[in-house]
Amino acid sequence: MEVTMVPHPGLQVGDTVTVTSGRLSGALGTVEAFRLPYTPGEMTATVRAPL
Repeated sequence: MEVTMVPHPGLQVGDTVTVTSGRLSGALGTVEAFRLPYTPGEMTATVRAPL
C-alpha cells in the first residue's frame, strides 16, 4: 500500500513500521520504497502489510 506521512529522514527500506488505516489497526508492515520531498511537505512510502 502507498502511504503519505510527515517526512522522516531516518526511515530506510526494510524498516518495520506500524500501519493504521480504515481496515488495519496497528498492523506491522515493511517499508519497500519511499520518496522524500524536495520541498517541505509529505513523503510517500510503499509499505507491505497484511490485508
